Amino acid sequence: MSHQQASNHNESGVEKSISTDVPEPLQFFNYHEYLADPDEPINIKLVVNHFPDFDHDLPEKKPPFEGSDAPSGNCRIVRIPRVYHTIQDSDIIPQFSPAVPGTEDAALTDNNKNFTPRGQFDGSVFGVTSVTPLVPGLLSEQEFIEIVTKINGLLFAALNPFGWENVVESILDIVTFTVYSKIRKNRHERRKLQELEDYVTTTNEYLKTLNPDLVLISPRRCGYLSVSQSYSFCL
Repeated sequence: MSHQQASNHNESGVEKSISTDVPEPLQFFNYHEYLADPDEPINIKLVVNHFPDFDHDLPEKKPPFEGSDAPSGNCRIVRIPRVYHTIQDSDIIPQFSPAVPGTEDAALTDNNKNFTPRGQFDGSVFGVTSVTPLVPGLLSEQEFIEIVTKINGLLFAALNPFGWENVVESILDIVTFTVYSKIRKNRHERRKLQELEDYVTTTNEYLKTLNPDLVLISPRRCGYLSVSQSYSFCL
């Protein structure tokens, strides 16, 4: 056995084993990714970490390769997972992982920091590590971290129940029997969440200068479960 064990006896005289090992701390990974077998039999597992973009309501998004024999779905999404260990009250204040995909504690890695296609699955190409085509292929690590950190900050400012603005407005709601919230439509939470939407718009204007097909999708569209970035990608 790989674990050291100590023997002990209960009152009935039956020997039982007690593990003396201290459990290792949990390690974080991008829970959106999963392993899959390639379309063509190869003795490897592909890491599926970018996904079809079915949201054609976004500007400049059209059904790709329409009327052609090429695989559909050249618009791909990289999902940045929500995390629950960085702040208190993370169940009510969405926060997202600032770790670049492929650098998480439990990420699948090798010596290559770039995305390297190794096989096809469901019409798209994937590698054997947690690295995605997004970083560093389309965004630098610094740009990625700045975007996620800014989004986290705006969400914290908007939804922190102990922020003084939210505390004052909650008290006013109580003493006025919710009349305040009915009269004051533009509350602090709503203003900050709109500031987040404005930041997404501004960021997308910048991303167009890097790649016209690169888009930051608002966390609101994902139910604040992930931050997503869409891009044109097909091989």
